Amino acid sequence: MNPTRIICLASSTPLPCSIYNPSTNAPCGKPAYAAYASEWEEPNSPTAGRWIIQPVCQECATAAAEVYQ
Repeated sequence: MNPTRIICLASSTPLPCSIYNPSTNAPCGKPAYAAYASEWEEPNSPTAGRWIIQPVCQECATAAAEVYQ
């Protein structure tokens, strides 16, 4: 398993935060200017080099950092 990286989204239009919010049973949805990124691991794939990104807002990133200190 490859480590997750945190990347800066170089865009003037943010993506919606995709972190699940259990109180609303939906993604957070706040503006996200950063994302968690991890390499897609699929052996013998003809499209090697794919990445998965999960946009994360400042509030959700801070909450995650507090949990995983």
